Amino acid sequence: KRRTSICQTCILQLPEQQQMVIWLKYVHGYSLREIAKLLGITLIWAQKIDQRAKKRLETLYREEGGTL
Repeated sequence: KRRTSICQTCILQLPEQQQMVIWLKYVHGYSLREIAKLLGITLIWAQKIDQRAKKRLETLYREEGGTL
């Protein structure tokens, strides 16, 4: 339960577009191709946003005291 709370806190610290990609992909199960269409961006850009968001989340998670 604490891990979920830390994850949510970290996600909310991301830029809005990164939050959207993370929520759509990992919470709602959309593919990056579907996300790209929904957000009106290219698949390549959706992939880049996903990569950046995951990297930033890892840093934020550790800063909040989480362990991987």
